Parts: sequence; C-alpha cells; structure tokens
Amino acid sequence: MFKNKKKISIYISVISIIAIALIVTTIKNNIASNEKVATKIDKKRTEQTQAQPQEQQPQQVAQATPQPQQNKEEDTPKVNVIEDNRVGGEGNQQTIKTNNGSAPQQQSQSQQSKPTPQPQAQQEQKPTQQGIQTQYGDHTYGVRNQDEYNKVMNKVRVAASTVGSQQIDEDYMAYLNGDRAENYPEDSDKYRALKGAERSIGYMNLKCGKDATIKWMKVQMAANKLARSANAKNPYDGSPSSAYDVLYNGLVDCDANSQVKSAVYDASGFETSVRYANGHAWEVVKVGNIWWDNEGVPSGLNGNALSNPN
Repeated sequence: MFKNKKKISIYISVISIIAIALIVTTIKNNIASNEKVATKIDKKRTEQTQAQPQEQQPQQVAQATPQPQQNKEEDTPKVNVIEDNRVGGEGNQQTIKTNNGSAPQQQSQSQQSKPTPQPQAQQEQKPTQQGIQTQYGDHTYGVRNQDEYNKVMNKVRVAASTVGSQQIDEDYMAYLNGDRAENYPEDSDKYRALKGAERSIGYMNLKCGKDATIKWMKVQMAANKLARSANAKNPYDGSPSSAYDVLYNGLVDCDANSQVKSAVYDASGFETSVRYANGHAWEVVKVGNIWWDNEGVPSGLNGNALSNPN
C-alpha cells in the first residue's frame, strides 16, 4: 500500500513538472511571438515614416511653385538684355540688374548661344556709265570721273533738301489758288503780275494740277540757286560741259548749267533730259507725262540728247 502511494506521488510530481515545463514553454512562446509582432509593427512604422517625405515632396514642390499671374508686370522682374550685333559677332547677350533690384535668372545656354538674325541690306546695283557709277539712269552730268561725280552729287543732295523751304512768289500762288488778271484793271500791277503767272505756269497748272506745278517751281528755284552759288563765269569758248565745271571750276555755259539743274531735278524725283540743238542746250523735265522746258512750255524731246531720260 505504501509503495502504491509512493508511486502515485512520483507520478504526480512528474506530471506537475511536465505541466510546469509546458506552461513555461507556452509563456516563452507567447513572449517571443509578441516581440516579433512588435518588431514587425515598428519596422512597418519606420518604413512608412521614411516613405512619407518622398511621397509628399512633389506636393510640397508643387505648392511652392508660384502660379503666373496675368496683367501684373510689376510682380515679374524684368531682365534687360544687351545684344552684341557687331559684324561677325557671336550674338552674345549680357544680363543686367532687373528693375526691382533683384538678381536676374540666368538664361539657358541655348537661349544665350543663338544670335538674333540680322537682315542683310541688299546692295542696289548701280548702273555704270563710262566707268562712273550713277544714281539716276545714265546721267553723269558731263563729269569725267567718279570723284567729280561724287562731289557734284554731294552739293546736289544739299540743294534738293531745300526744295520744301522755297517760297513761291505771292502773285504766282494767287494764280494757282484761282485768282485771275481779269479781276483787276488792265493798267494795274496786279493785272500784269497775274498775266505773267498765266503765261509762265498757266498751261502746266491746267494740264498737271496745282501740286505738281508747285513742286516743279520749287525744284527749279533750288536748282537755279545752286547753279548761281558758284559765281561761275562763261568763257564763251564752249569748253564748260559738266556740272563739275560749274560748281568747282567756276566755268559755265548753257550746257554745263543744264547739267546742274538736271541733277537737282533727278534728286527731287523727276525724270529729266538735257537736249541740244542749234548751238544751245537746255534741260527738260517730265511733269504729268508731258515734257516741259525750263520756261514751263511743253517742248517734247526736241533736239539731240546730251543726257537721255531715265
């Protein structure tokens, strides 16, 4: 009996030890499992924390980018650009301070390296007559070389620039504005003055109109002043033959004088010619499709041409 109780006690002890071991093992497994779960949670939180700035960064950048506003030029700094347009240059550009004092943004390399294309002026091919480059058809105005031609044209251009300031006689202007000699007594000065205007410009005014007649008269006045400005003398030997002779050599006759006036008419936009017949030369000017002599009389292209029309 006693042996049986001892065996039972031993069995109970063994079972108790086994139970305690199982309980301890279970507790350890639970602790380990909890630690693994906690580690996973911490790892996941760490990954989320690291990923969050990368995901939010585009949104923050997008929010930081200012949106362009129209009609607010004062909010946008202006950058002044100086272009280097020198011949053979690289089209370099230099940026300077903006109008609000802030530093301008640097331009991209592609913008800085592209030069602004500059239009190339087309050189007009001037006609050449007897080795002289002329500006108005074959008109050399009788000069001998390019140097004489250039000097003549320098003075001609100055004379042509004064055309607009020429003052027409008041009686001629009265006639162009419709006043007539018949409105006054025949023995009066006004009658005689208006009759003179009628003989001089009446037909041109009738055929070409007031404005064309006024222009012809003003150019004639400028041409006469230029021809007289040199105080040239007539040697009466027929030697003067060019505008250069009048303006620089101080020699004049009808031929050379007509060359001066033809040049001024050319430079003022008229079509001209210098004609020659019976030992005399004169200039003719085309106004309203009619050729007129220097007296305002239609003459056509009578005589031989010393200078052909353009």
